[in-house]
Amino acid sequence: MLAAFWPLAFSISWISHFLFNDSLEQDIVSKIRAIEFSPEFFNYVFIIVVVTPIVEEFCFRKILYRDLKKYVGIFGSAFITSLIFAWIHNNLYSFAVLFILGFLLVYAYEKHGSIVYPILVHAMFNFIMIVFIKL
Repeated sequence: MLAAFWPLAFSISWISHFLFNDSLEQDIVSKIRAIEFSPEFFNYVFIIVVVTPIVEEFCFRKILYRDLKKYVGIFGSAFITSLIFAWIHNNLYSFAVLFILGFLLVYAYEKHGSIVYPILVHAMFNFIMIVFIKL
């Protein structure tokens, strides 16, 4: 599922790069880019790859999406939660990619009926992004 997402993510990221090149990158991206492989780096990796996906997926998919779905349906809830998910990351450059990722995470949640799958997809996405940042 995540593999099918990458071509779209790269395309959107490439377009965003030209449209919003003046936007600052997220603070955490700057920190990851700047620090060497050290205990501090691995603490960041643990937080980004393990803690953040668990917290965000419980908040966005398990609670907010599930509750909104009762009132606005699957698509409406997916749209709203994906919009908020992208917005809280506070970065115009990555907004579109995170918005689409939000839909993918809803899809994983709906398809499998478990919060575990979006947590795993989110964790893999964050890990892959760290690898790209450090290249």
